[in-house]
Amino acid sequence: MPTDILTEERTTRTALTLAVHATDSITARGVELYFGAFEDIELLAPGRETGAEVLLVIAGEVTDEVIEWMGRAAQRSRVGEMRIILVANDIDDWKLVRAFDHGLVCFMTRGTATLAQVRDTVLASRAGRAELPGSFIRSLIDRMHTAQQGALAPRGPSPAASAFSPREIDVLRLLADGWDTAEVACRLNYSERTVKSVITSMMNRLGLRNRQHAVAHAIKSGVL
Repeated sequence: MPTDILTEERTTRTALTLAVHATDSITARGVELYFGAFEDIELLAPGRETGAEVLLVIAGEVTDEVIEWMGRAAQRSRVGEMRIILVANDIDDWKLVRAFDHGLVCFMTRGTATLAQVRDTVLASRAGRAELPGSFIRSLIDRMHTAQQGALAPRGPSPAASAFSPREIDVLRLLADGWDTAEVACRLNYSERTVKSVITSMMNRLGLRNRQHAVAHAIKSGVL
């Protein structure tokens, strides 16, 4: 068999499947043209989102309709847990938490993210490396706590809070402050292997996709 055919088959097998959903057609077309030029990404046609490993959602304002559309797309996924990357001007705190539940792995600001950066994030998501910066999560927690304190009936820990062990909560608090696993291990006097084991066990038990999803789940539960 000719070498070029073997190369093509190998590329087909390893290419990441990507679907693009933009709230305006001009943006959608431009992004599709960009991603269609790469051999390591298989761009799926509109309407074939169910077969995508990664769903790239581009919006101006993140409305309830955008979040609900993401949820429906994730529910119909035929590839297991669809990973969603959202690019928008801004996002409300509670919508961000809801988006995590639908499979969000990264939020990028539309005014600053380049297409090259978005592509890097899309590819990184396959290896589980597409995550929000710790500073962003820390800001999210602070703003949500402020919103809770301003409510007429402040939120306390929900029944779901009991799903976290004290050690898991300690780890999550430091992750939310932006520390990496080595720094968390140092501060808690654990080995880094122990910290990673705590995180992995927690995510598997609670069905969480990554560290930021774990932090978001802890926020909703009232333990952070």
